[in-house]
Amino acid sequence: MPRPSTSPEHRAPPGPLGPMPLVTTLQMSQLRERLGRARSIPQRLQGSGRTKLGLPDPTRMSLKISSWLLLCYFAVLLVAFLGQRSDGATYEDFARQHIDYPETAAGDPNAYCNLMMRRRQMTTHSCKALNTFIHGDPDSIQNICPSKRTLCSSNFYNSILSFRLTLCSNRGRFPNCDYTGTRKTSRVRVACVNGWPVHFATDLDL
Repeated sequence: MPRPSTSPEHRAPPGPLGPMPLVTTLQMSQLRERLGRARSIPQRLQGSGRTKLGLPDPTRMSLKISSWLLLCYFAVLLVAFLGQRSDGATYEDFARQHIDYPETAAGDPNAYCNLMMRRRQMTTHSCKALNTFIHGDPDSIQNICPSKRTLCSSNFYNSILSFRLTLCSNRGRFPNCDYTGTRKTSRVRVACVNGWPVHFATDLDL
């Protein structure tokens, strides 16, 4: 019976603790597969936005927080902008829509509202639903803004003086606008920009 060959090419190379076992082709294939899986882990972690410990990536979290804060900032600016524009962006618009002094003569409050809403161009493209005319000296109305004592909130100010008012409410449908008028005396609240009233907010019942 022939003896197994002991030539050097059939012996396993010596290791530090003795001969190393032979590695089969199947074992090499499995080793390569495991190595490939290990190399793909960092890529999967990076694509999911998480760190090796399973925690959110600080860079991505910082970007998300910054985007959210920027969105909130623009939302605040938009609210402030709309609050200042509202009825009119300028004092001229405010005066056209809200100041009638001395009061224009008309038969009754309803006739007054129908006359003035058309004359002041608030029925040209649609029927403005509500509008208030202030029958006060323009200087007295302008002085509502500089008085810091009357600051209500943000850029809104309450008047100290009371004014005669006519409140107009539409009950028709464009182009047949039809207004009912109500007269009263009350303090008013206006929005001011650069010391000028630009928006009528409401009357303040006494």
